Amino acid sequence: VNLVVAFYCYSGNSVSMKETERLIDGPGTVMVIFDTYTGAMMSCQVSTKGRKDVFAQAAVKGFLGALGTKKITLQTDGEPSLKDLMHAVREKSPVEILYRNSPVGDSQSNGAAENAVEKCECQVRAMTRQLESRYKVDLSPSSWIFPWIVRHASWVLTRFNTHGPLKRSS
Repeated sequence: VNLVVAFYCYSGNSVSMKETERLIDGPGTVMVIFDTYTGAMMSCQVSTKGRKDVFAQAAVKGFLGALGTKKITLQTDGEPSLKDLMHAVREKSPVEILYRNSPVGDSQSNGAAENAVEKCECQVRAMTRQLESRYKVDLSPSSWIFPWIVRHASWVLTRFNTHGPLKRSS
């Protein structure tokens, strides 16, 4: 049974506290989901945490369906809004989802999720800096292209990184 981990993270480097607070609940929040067996990753910028974001629900459902397995174990850090989103996905998914929380305070059990988040954040930063440099623009999580950068970063990592049991690219 594949172990799939999911995590919310914050993406943004805002200077004002007011802007930071706005981004944490809105366009600065990113969900990363990672299959520890295949190394496949999906990330998407969420408009709101929890089951209200139907795009995030569809993205997770599509990712789980693309794994090609009938049963997975889905692990989160126990954040209520993330659990709510995953329960909404479980209700609609053809994949059988066994749900578990990582133990409170046990950072080792969240290692796969934290590593996936770090890789995704690095790729998003690299792509953002490249676009800013090439086109002489300033990008932030509220930029129109940022959701694409976030999704594309995880696609690039899944497609071109060495990962999984065979340690080769997809």
